[in-house]
Amino acid sequence: MSKAIPQLDSKHPFVYKTLKTRLPGILERTIEYNKETLTKDQIESIQHFLKEIVNDAPIRLISDQKEDAKEWNKVLQVCVDKKQTWTTAPWFVWETYVYRRLLQASQYWDTKLDLFKIEKSKSLIGTEQALKQRAKISTQYAGKWDYDTFRVILFQDLWGNQADGSLFTVDTIAGLGSTKGHGENTDRVLVNDTKSVWNHLNQPAKQGHRVIFFNDNSGLEIVSDLVLASYLLHSKKVSTVEFYLKPYPYFVSDANPEDVKDTIEFLISSHDKSMKELGADLKSLVKANLLKLKKEHFLASPLAMSEMPKALKEDIKSAHLLVVKGDLMYRKMLGDRMHPPQTPFKDIVSYFPCPIVSLRTCKSPVIVGMTKKVFDELSAEKKDWTCLGLHGTIHFVNSSSAR
Repeated sequence: MSKAIPQLDSKHPFVYKTLKTRLPGILERTIEYNKETLTKDQIESIQHFLKEIVNDAPIRLISDQKEDAKEWNKVLQVCVDKKQTWTTAPWFVWETYVYRRLLQASQYWDTKLDLFKIEKSKSLIGTEQALKQRAKISTQYAGKWDYDTFRVILFQDLWGNQADGSLFTVDTIAGLGSTKGHGENTDRVLVNDTKSVWNHLNQPAKQGHRVIFFNDNSGLEIVSDLVLASYLLHSKKVSTVEFYLKPYPYFVSDANPEDVKDTIEFLISSHDKSMKELGADLKSLVKANLLKLKKEHFLASPLAMSEMPKALKEDIKSAHLLVVKGDLMYRKMLGDRMHPPQTPFKDIVSYFPCPIVSLRTCKSPVIVGMTKKVFDELSAEKKDWTCLGLHGTIHFVNSSSAR
């Protein structure tokens, strides 16, 4: 990956809006949602942190001594040495740093308080109609391995990525879930490697059909992930599915293992027959160790995907397929750099040791793997189209280093 291309920072209008409007809004509503639970000192700590952002203060090191603080401070020390502030530091660094600082301010390791639990719960309930529709497809087509069914379920998993609490409010997510979530919207999928993913899954695997997800959001998206996981397992084309989830509350709606367990129980408790059946099925798959839920700290780090730890790289090497979900992981894969849109995706992610498919709805400025003509046409219609979550990409790469 060329480091000659700079990482995004607040000079980009969308990034500037994130810094000046979106982030303060997230912190303010986080306090509001948790005002009955947070102590006075914790609220004041979050408010002081908000002032740092608003006043464009210098980036600071993490001051707690938790297990990930040392790795975080290696990255942050670069910002400190350069005297970078919120407006001059790289976007990816300060946006991920926000959520690590919130853990520190709320004393998460002592309280285990999920500051975003209320929002995640409301979002899940708000998308119930879309959940019912996904559950119905899951129960109706379990074990039916054909391309048309696979395509529908994969596309629903793609559009489930619209349910992003760091970009949209609970009410907006409910609206997205009840519209875009129902169809395939093929005209809005700018890169569509679905057939290549299908062909790959039908090939024999040298080390077993182990599928790994780098998951993104909870709510509608994690249910979409679970539907795809269940479909793959019941097809008998896959031996195990492993969810690599965030280790703690992150980016408002990002899923951690507790969120997945809570979601399965939510499905089981539903009055809807298909949702109840899906929940029971998922619970049995987890119990049988066919569906595994794991924490992965690297996915919540400020590092680019190309800086993946050796242990993680060795771990995923045996995967028959790695499903990389969402916009943040897309940015992480690209190093949050504005490559020309016609840059081949495979050229950037050649560091992966296994075949991958990226399912992402566009919610940030970075995008590759499409023609410049289409990019320019969309930009002429709406300049900020890459940031609205209305278009998606399905990139598949089976590099020469992959099995």
